[in-house]
Amino acid sequence: MTAYKQISQLCMRCGYQLVGPPIPKRCPECGYPVVHQSRWREGELHRAGPIIVWPIVRRFVLAASLLSICLFLSIVFSYDAMLKIRLVRFSTAKWSMIPFFLVAPIAAYLWQKSINGPGSDMWGLHRQAVIRKLIFPCGFLFWIVGFFYVASLNAANQPVGVNLLNQNSDSIMWLTASTYLLIPALAGWSIVLFHLSKISLYLRNELLHKACVYLYWSMALVSLPVLYVCYKSESLVIFEQFLWIFALITMLTSVFFAILLAWDLANCLTHSYDTLAREERLAKQNSERYSSPK
Repeated sequence: MTAYKQISQLCMRCGYQLVGPPIPKRCPECGYPVVHQSRWREGELHRAGPIIVWPIVRRFVLAASLLSICLFLSIVFSYDAMLKIRLVRFSTAKWSMIPFFLVAPIAAYLWQKSINGPGSDMWGLHRQAVIRKLIFPCGFLFWIVGFFYVASLNAANQPVGVNLLNQNSDSIMWLTASTYLLIPALAGWSIVLFHLSKISLYLRNELLHKACVYLYWSMALVSLPVLYVCYKSESLVIFEQFLWIFALITMLTSVFFAILLAWDLANCLTHSYDTLAREERLAKQNSERYSSPK
């Protein structure tokens, strides 16, 4: 009878020794999925040292701050708070998505700069270099959507004149163009969020990965009855409204992802300082041990 070669592996989260074959699918001590360990965790970012970890954390924290400010401005615009305190003379309710359209490409650039930086080999994601290069172009699509949407608002806010019919048609044309440009923009942004969810697996947090998978599966299932209703009514108005609602949900999800990833990376930076201090302490102890006279 052939004897199996014993395989041992340590759990990333609790350090429990996993013995096989077969290696269990989940750690019996803490329940963390082992499949994520072998697939994504090929390096230890905190061992790269604070010099490499700090720029990555700084960019992720800046992206989270910008997206949080964008969410705050969206809430202020949607409730016409600026109109109520007489800072502006027009309603800002239709401008609620503009902050996200402006900030999303900047956040995508900061994420791509961090992932493709000096510590990229420590992410364990070097096999997905093609997807990493697509992060900023996917975010850049929101600037195009924002341009068409601002053009539609500008056409709708023009003074009423003799060409009222042309004015309304121009506004509807710009709004329709911005609405359908949301489809590739949201599809591209899903690539960004999915890649960030894989980074969260590396950082020992599978919450973002689950949220990303469940969100897009639920949106795909909801879109089917929406398309059926549009087909029966021979109108795409409901589908256009669904796209804008999905854009709003995407903005909220992006803020949640950015804040949680920034928090996890801040903890990673703390671990890198602890690792550096531990190595310096061990080096000092070894030097004192071997340099002391016998």
